[in-house]
Amino acid sequence: MKAVTTLTIRNMKLYIRDHTAVFFSMLTIIIIIVLNIVFLGKMNVDAIMTMQLVDREKAAYLINTWVLAGIVFTSTVTIPFVVMGIMIEDEESKIMMGFFVAPISRLKLALGYIIASIMMGCILSFITLGISQIFIIGTGGELLSLTALIKMGGVIIISVFSNACMVFFFTTFMSTSSSFSALNMIVGTLIGFITGIYLPIGLLPKTVQQVMKSFPGLYGAVLMREIYVEDAMKEVFQGAPLQVAKDYAQYMGISVVWNGQEVNLLCKLLILLGSGILFIVLSALVLSKKKGTDR
Repeated sequence: MKAVTTLTIRNMKLYIRDHTAVFFSMLTIIIIIVLNIVFLGKMNVDAIMTMQLVDREKAAYLINTWVLAGIVFTSTVTIPFVVMGIMIEDEESKIMMGFFVAPISRLKLALGYIIASIMMGCILSFITLGISQIFIIGTGGELLSLTALIKMGGVIIISVFSNACMVFFFTTFMSTSSSFSALNMIVGTLIGFITGIYLPIGLLPKTVQQVMKSFPGLYGAVLMREIYVEDAMKEVFQGAPLQVAKDYAQYMGISVVWNGQEVNLLCKLLILLGSGILFIVLSALVLSKKKGTDR
């Protein structure tokens, strides 16, 4: 395990020292914030005020928590993705060949990259969560309870694990920094749409919604929204029929419904964990087919 620990620390340090990499990790988050400040935030607040007779402050509180949950989830994708780019850089600079001639197994080498991406993903996602709580307080909202924070912590860890494993699988097909950067740009653009952060899921065609529900990451975003917006939902929909709140939750991607049945907590967690394990197995199969001179 000493070799894995050394490689993990080395990869984490490389990521932290690369300010450009850190910036691109946060680029999608910055775009989400700008879009909501300039356009989407007001639109969503107005929609709530039209649906429910509540003041703008309560409506804004709900939308802020909804957006911030999406931002925290986005960090669990983009950060592991950029950290994993170190593997591509090592291959291009021939550092990987040095690792191959060293007494280090490919499994340990792969774990060094995966664990580093998971560690940095968790650390920066927790920091993002902390900043989001400061923002909520600054805008007149309420801090998450200790129980809610613990739940968020658990969902962050599971989401980072699932996303890091998925990223590693796709990275096994990459061989140059340019191809990896292109993939990073595509993922960074799509993640906001696939998880219903840029636009509410209910606003999209049914066929698109079904495609989105097939993406494991959606369930991580949904879990975070459920936790983050719970108190705000109670304030906004106090006294309203239960079905009104359920319909709104489904429309905004706070809950997911398959064939008329809401996907429960256990199922969401199993989807995240199962997808992570599946991508690890698929990655192992891909790597086993590569020649000795390959990664």
